[in-house]
Amino acid sequence: MKTTNYNIRVNPEIKKQAEQTFAAFGLNLSEAINIFLHKSIMVHGLPFNVREDDYQFISPLPETEYSKPFDNLEDLWKELGI
Repeated sequence: MKTTNYNIRVNPEIKKQAEQTFAAFGLNLSEAINIFLHKSIMVHGLPFNVREDDYQFISPLPETEYSKPFDNLEDLWKELGI
């Protein structure tokens, strides 16, 4: 099969993490990108859901009576009246 080259710019740390992730599946980055492209063609779009809220950073809520930590599930169930 004939191939073509395509250059992309990516954060070096993201590239490193992606390479490690795909290596666990026995794939190199080029193979993983090809799988992504093939799957995108199969589903006629991105092969996963993309929503605006996926990219927003949510700061931790201040601790309130509703967000206090529990030492164990039993204490949580008691607090909830279960």
